[in-house]
Amino acid sequence: MQRNYLFSILFLLLTSFVSFSQTGSIQGTLVDAKTNEPMLGTAVRIKGLQIGTQTDVSGNFILARVPAGVHTLVFSFVGYTSKEIPNVRVEAGKTSIVSTSIQEANTTLDAVVVKGYKNKGTEVSVITEVKKVEQIAVGISSQQIQKTQDRDASAVVRRVPGVSIQDDRFVIVRGLNERYNTVMLNDAITPSTEVDTKAFSFDLIPSSAIDRMLIFK
Repeated sequence: MQRNYLFSILFLLLTSFVSFSQTGSIQGTLVDAKTNEPMLGTAVRIKGLQIGTQTDVSGNFILARVPAGVHTLVFSFVGYTSKEIPNVRVEAGKTSIVSTSIQEANTTLDAVVVKGYKNKGTEVSVITEVKKVEQIAVGISSQQIQKTQDRDASAVVRRVPGVSIQDDRFVIVRGLNERYNTVMLNDAITPSTEVDTKAFSFDLIPSSAIDRMLIFK
């Protein structure tokens, strides 16, 4: 039993030795083709195998335990043209030396455009906007509207002090007739919804479509 156990250990050691003896290594140095400066952090891999590494601060690299045979070495770095070196021969138990350079890519990146969207429907945004205007104004944000059960714009504006609603759709500010009001929708003056008078029917706009509402008195 003990002899079989020792034989198993010897067999495993022999197998490992044979496997190791069938591999070699590749090492070398990578520099910038234009400046001849060492390339730091460049990815180095063997095409078709899960073997890779990166160059160090001096541009040096080493790939260990590479199967014996002929391989293709691939170098890649952001902003540089990827480079392949074919026919790199690796012999068992030996080290192959590969020193080369890599060129900067001649491509120009398109302009980067960063767009931001300001949410004007928050309570803080509406309060800030009201403070900036010179007239006396009252603001209602979409956040406030969501907390109520108001179905349309006429029901929303009804909650503002000094504002009343006639016929459940026309706004009257401080007792002035609706024809004296100017209604703006998305910064554009709205036309009259009535044929015989200047008036805008607020019940046409659902409350869910309102981002914010400002009333200037």
